[in-house]
Amino acid sequence: MSANFNGGTTFSPINNEVNKLNYNTYSLAIETFKSKMKKYSIYMVAQGGYTVNKSSLQPDAQNNYFFYTLNPSVDIYFLKKFQLHTDANYLWQQKTQAFSDNFNRTIWNGWIARTFLKNDQLTIKLSCNDILNENNGYARTATNTFFSENRFTTIKRFFMIGATWSFTKFNNLKQ
Repeated sequence: MSANFNGGTTFSPINNEVNKLNYNTYSLAIETFKSKMKKYSIYMVAQGGYTVNKSSLQPDAQNNYFFYTLNPSVDIYFLKKFQLHTDANYLWQQKTQAFSDNFNRTIWNGWIARTFLKNDQLTIKLSCNDILNENNGYARTATNTFFSENRFTTIKRFFMIGATWSFTKFNNLKQ
């Protein structure tokens, strides 16, 4: 478990007056992990928090918001030479006075791999990134004096075949 605090103060001129913006983000996270060598690996981190924005020139503006993220990951080893992997990144942000709706996005990835040769030196992997096709190239930030909604070009869902060769000389280590 962890507790995090981040914040600061900025000053900016607005219409010949100086605005003082105080911003703070408070969050809690829980992380768990369990594994058994060459059998499985399970990982999960969940984080939730609240961001507070206070402006000296707009003290009544409501641009505080809740957010949370979930990041699970699972690896399963089977038939001695195969590995199945999946992971996800879920983000949710609450609507604010600047943004009229909640924002949520799930990026889910997965792959299957098989090892070959002596000491599993060669790995062939078939992967799919962004299985749900939600990598929409969108980000937003809201404070009491600054609103940013960015849309950008991104690589959405794609499939890939890859090969990895391990050149390690430490094959005699006991696992």
